[in-house]
Parts: sequence; C-alpha cells; structure tokens
Amino acid sequence: MWFISAFFASALFLVGLYVYLTWHFDHWRKRGIPGPSPQVLVGTFPGTVLGNRSLIYDLDDIYKKFKGLARFVGVFMTRKPQLLVLDPQLCKDILVGKFQCFQDNESSKWMDRQREPISGSNPFVLPSSEWRTQRAEIVSGLTNIKIRNMYPIIDSIGTKLVQYLRNMATSGEFDINAKEVSLRYTAEVVADVVWGIETDNFKATSREHDSTFFDMSKRMIAQTFRAFKYFFVAGIFPAIRSILYVRFFPEETDSFFLKLTHFALQSRHQSPIRNDFLQHMLELQRTRGLSDTEILAHQLTFHFDGFETSATLISHCLLLLARNTDKQEQLRAEIRDHMIANSNVLDFPNLMKLPYLEQCVAETLRIFTPLPFMTKLCTKTCSFENTDGVNLTVQPGDVCMISLHSIHHDAEYYPQPEDFLPERFSQANGGTKKFKDMGIYMPFGDGPRICLGMTFGLAQTKAAIANIIMNFELTVNERTRKDNYQSAHGFITGLDGGIFLTLKGL
Repeated sequence: MWFISAFFASALFLVGLYVYLTWHFDHWRKRGIPGPSPQVLVGTFPGTVLGNRSLIYDLDDIYKKFKGLARFVGVFMTRKPQLLVLDPQLCKDILVGKFQCFQDNESSKWMDRQREPISGSNPFVLPSSEWRTQRAEIVSGLTNIKIRNMYPIIDSIGTKLVQYLRNMATSGEFDINAKEVSLRYTAEVVADVVWGIETDNFKATSREHDSTFFDMSKRMIAQTFRAFKYFFVAGIFPAIRSILYVRFFPEETDSFFLKLTHFALQSRHQSPIRNDFLQHMLELQRTRGLSDTEILAHQLTFHFDGFETSATLISHCLLLLARNTDKQEQLRAEIRDHMIANSNVLDFPNLMKLPYLEQCVAETLRIFTPLPFMTKLCTKTCSFENTDGVNLTVQPGDVCMISLHSIHHDAEYYPQPEDFLPERFSQANGGTKKFKDMGIYMPFGDGPRICLGMTFGLAQTKAAIANIIMNFELTVNERTRKDNYQSAHGFITGLDGGIFLTLKGL
C-alpha cells in the first residue's frame, strides 16, 4: 500500500513541477507574438542553459529564423518570458528614443544591495533613480581632458609592456597568450590610474609569482561568470535566492580592494597632486563627502571596464591583425608616420587621430563585441507594433533583449561579416557614425546608459596595440583556431580555446 501511495505522490509532484515549469509557455501566443517554441527547463536557449555553447548562438538562431518576419519575438529565459528585439530601429528606440521607458538594465533586479553594497553601487546595476548621480560622479573624472592628462601614465605602462615582451624572447620568435598579456597590461594601467600604485604584473615569471592585485582582479572577474550561471538557475526556481545567494563579487576581493582604497587615499593625502582617477575620487570625497566604500564602488566600476573588457578588445584586435598581415603592415606604417620626429614616441593627440587604428579597433568591436547582448528592463508602459500590425503593450518589469552579436554579424548590413575589413569604417564610407545612426553598430550600447568607461577603454586599448605593432611582427600560432567561434564560458566574448600568437621583434 505504501508503494502505491509513494507512486501517486511522486506522480503528483512531477505533474505539479511540469505545470510550474511550463505555466507561462503560452504567454506570447496569447498576445499574438511569434517566437520559437520553449522547452522544459531550458526555455528557448537550450545551448546556453546546458552549457554547450554561448548564448550568442542561441540568440543568433532565433534572429536568423525570424528576421524580416517580425520586429520582435517572444522568447523564454528558462521559464521567464522576454522579448528579443530584431529590428535595428526598434533597438535604437529602446536605447535612445524611448529611453524613459527603458531606463534600467535587467541586472538591477539581480543584485541584493544589502548583501553586496559595493558591487550593488555599480552604475551598470543601479536603478535609474540612483544611476544618474553615480554616472555624473564617474563621467566627470573621465572627460577627454582628464584622460589626456592621464595619458603619460598609460604611455609609461605601454613601454613596460614592450620590455616585458622583449624579456620573454629566448630566440628570434616567441609565443604569447594574447589575453593573458593584455590582462597584465590593463591590470597595471588600472592599478596606477585608479589606486595610484605600481604592481609587479610585468615582473612575474609564472602564475605562482603573480601580484596580489592581478590575482584578486582575476578572482573578481571569475566570480562574475559564476554569478551569471547562478542567475539562470534562479530564473527557474526564484526561491533558491532565499536559500543560497551567489555574490557578484567575492567577499575576499571586496575586502582586499577596500583595504587598498584606504591605503591609497591616506597615501595620496601626503603626496603631490597627480592627474589620475584616484585624485578625482579624492576631490569627490572632499566636496561631496563620499565614504571610502562609495569611492571603492566607483573604482571597481572603472576596474571592471578597464581590466577585463579592454583586455578582451586588445587581444582580439591583435588576433585579427596577426591573421591579416597586410593590414598589420598598413597600421604599422600609419603609426610610424605619426610619431614625433626623431623619436619613437606617439603622443596622445597623434594616437587618437590615427584613422586606420580607429578602423581596426571599430572592426574588432564589431566582430568580437565584448558584451555581445543587452537586456533592458521596462520602467514605464509603452507599446510596440510588430510587422503584422499586432500591437504589444510592454509593461514595467518586462525584459527586452538585444543581440548585438547578431546585428553586428548580419550580412545585410555587413557583407562578409566574419572577415576583418577595417575599411568598412573609413571616413569615406561614413565612419562608425553612419552605422550608429542606422542602429546597427552598438558595441558600447547607446543612449544615456552607454558604457561610462568607453573613452578611457579606447585610449588604453589604442596605446597597447600601437606599442605592440610598432615593436613586433605578429602571426597566429597553430594552437589558435582559424574561425571566430566563441567560448561557451562566461558572458564576455572570448575566442574558444584562447588566442595564441607568435611575435618577432622589429
């Protein structure tokens, strides 16, 4: 008898679980919105949830299937209904024209700010009511003039980078892990500009000898990838958040960087004024009464953008230049033409006006967009009209997804989308502005919530690339895959298997 009771109890549980998991699956059908059929547990993104491939490929399959048939479609992130926007003009409306209706990123719903006061103060996750204040405090420290004043620091670290690479050479040619080298460079820049300290990132002979700053930076980023996976599971069973909470940044890195901020601020009080981000933070503390914790939140915002995403851009640009040696040589000639006479120095004004370098970076951002998708949270009721004339009322709390990767790789907008063709963005072809105006080029997002660290990130990226190209010839190591297939791990772009290059000193 107990066996029968257990059987019926199990059956009842399974039926209840199935109903719970599929309860919303008619959400978009009832509203007349097309889209792919969801599956139990994985929704419409099976490869992503199962960890088989990057989210960008699940998104791209849907984009290619429905593009031209609908401006937007209904999708399911596990069991949660969302919209995937396919039409570039509607994407631009969400980010710019209808910004008042989409002021928040979806990540503002993820963060428990009581448990994580530091990462919870990052402008990317802040709700619009607080974001504007934080944005103003950061942007005022990253104006073009202030970045120009910081450039001598960046330039000196570029010199260290070149020497570090030369020290790696045991013969005429040597191999590097491009992402690892790029991370060492960006960590050194961030440490100096944001905390006013020098680290040993270019002195370590092995990972066992890495600086504490570099090690903690990598731990911080690794945790964000784990948190990303956690949010998938929490989307299926929201109650898990009350039982188990996975932090966005680890407690140990928060503690480390907070102590570092205390030290940096105390040291700066006793040092001469310096043109860096730490000095800007000191001024904010003096004029607005910011606490050390609030300052650290700003510093880690800068750190996240300047460390991982800039290193991603640098390493992929080096990869594409190594694959295309004719374009590499064209860039090298341009850099040499703009050096200060009778020197190997490239000053800030000349660096920022190198047109072919600008095109190479822009094309890298298109092919390997560091954050290849966006999720915007509706904050005010608005309506969308679909291709078939069906109007949808989008309510506060609804999420709209934008696949930047799919748009940036659409052959209608970019013929031969997988090929590295920097000339797409030449001034004769309208530059990046033409594509931005069309809503088909958004590597940093668009509108008021565009990436705050964009200008600084581009400055340190261009400096690193220019220093390496001036001093080394690059070719692709046989360990590196020949296509652009991206890793399934994490939410930041990364070539599957890594980027390994062979360098030869000039």
